[in-house]
Amino acid sequence: MPGYESFSAQKYARRSAIHSRDLYSRGKVVKQVAEIIQKFITDNTNREVDAEHAQWRIGAGLVDIDRLFLTGLMRVSQSSFQPVLEVRTFGLTGIPDTFL
Repeated sequence: MPGYESFSAQKYARRSAIHSRDLYSRGKVVKQVAEIIQKFITDNTNREVDAEHAQWRIGAGLVDIDRLFLTGLMRVSQSSFQPVLEVRTFGLTGIPDTFL
């Protein structure tokens, strides 16, 4: 997210041991992604950002979990995914009503 340090987290997409072929469902993966995003928001709430990135500040009435929508998961390597998020800007001060 603009104005914040790079962030990554690792979760295993298998139900048991590393060698298991029993993979999680898409719903379980999405739930794990949501948990990681929530942690990022919790860790960065009300953190100061440069003025040029002020629209990306995280906190109540700013960008928060209720304004984020997971619109896709991109496979960036054989075992890594990157979430594609959109921010609903309706009601954010100084930002037109749209999706970013």
